[in-house]
Amino acid sequence: MTKGLKKYFNIHNVRLLAVISLVLYSMMQKITVLEFLCKSYIFPTVILFISAVVFLWDFFSKKRMFSAKYIILPVLFIAATGLSALVNIRYGVYSNAVLIAYLVAEYAVLYPFEGYRETARRDFKVIGYVITVFSFLLSVYTYVSYLMCLEYLFRNGIHIIEQGYQSIYRRAWGVYYETNWQGILALLVIYLCIYLILNTKKLFVRILNIINIIFHIGILILTGSRSTALSVYISFGVFVWYMSLKYLRKHGFGCVKEQLLRILCGVVGAAICYGMIFSVKTSLPYIQKF
Repeated sequence: MTKGLKKYFNIHNVRLLAVISLVLYSMMQKITVLEFLCKSYIFPTVILFISAVVFLWDFFSKKRMFSAKYIILPVLFIAATGLSALVNIRYGVYSNAVLIAYLVAEYAVLYPFEGYRETARRDFKVIGYVITVFSFLLSVYTYVSYLMCLEYLFRNGIHIIEQGYQSIYRRAWGVYYETNWQGILALLVIYLCIYLILNTKKLFVRILNIINIIFHIGILILTGSRSTALSVYISFGVFVWYMSLKYLRKHGFGCVKEQLLRILCGVVGAAICYGMIFSVKTSLPYIQKF
């Protein structure tokens, strides 16, 4: 490996670290027990520092980010945010400056640089594993709070937030601020695990991802989020509709008939998903009593 290529991969790993830090920081803001980290200046400062290293390295070397396609779009978005900050300057110079700094940092590490495509799949898998493991560890308490009927409130300034399992609503918050957000995260983790299963050859890793899928399906049900449940039905129906194409093509159906059958498969898939979740949800009170 040449010296220039080594430097490229080294700075690329720094960029990946910055992306992971941003992802974790975004997730931690929805968790009550990690609120003290979000309020601290240390974590954001570290993220900004790493982002600045990546940004300056790119600016003074090959300028991959600045030569990328459609770079004008994030530049215009940052400029519009800067104009908005000037208009709202009366609300505080510091707050507006921090907002713009975060925006520039996020674009510096998240916008796809030209030349990073060869490692994109590896990076996505690494980020996927970070999200799934992080969600699994925090969601264990959701099961514990449900099975042990732990009910309590968390005070955040003037706001009072339900935590644990709230029997009056029959919904589990765990340590999250919102059950809806926990449900959406669980849905994201399920599809990330499916992606990791399809792109991993190791049997042990596949088994762990299957266990994680089952685990997070339970989280979806415990949160009692109607919006998340609707997202599950629709996304699963679309998934079945998409996967049915290669099987129907083998039978040589006409174009119209093929599309109608695919739609029917999607509707049946969504209905089966609804039936499974509804049956499990109905049995939850008996499981808790047991």
